[in-house]
Amino acid sequence: MIPDLYRVVLCEGTSRDLAEQLAQQLNAQARPKSGPWYEPVAYVDTPQRDALLVVLRRTRRGLAPV
Repeated sequence: MIPDLYRVVLCEGTSRDLAEQLAQQLNAQARPKSGPWYEPVAYVDTPQRDALLVVLRRTRRGLAPV
C-alpha cells in the first residue's frame, strides 16, 4: 500500500497561520510522539479570495519504514 503523501485542504479565511494550525491539528491526531507528519508546501487563493487552498505534504518522519 502506498501511503498518502499529500493532502489538499480548503481553509476558510486567507491567513497562512490557519494553514499552520491545520497542519498541527492533523499532526496531533496522527501520532504526536513521532514528530510532525504534515507540513504546508503550497498555498492557493480561491477566485473569491475568501479561502485558501492548502497542500500539505507528509514529512519523512511520518512515513513508515520500508
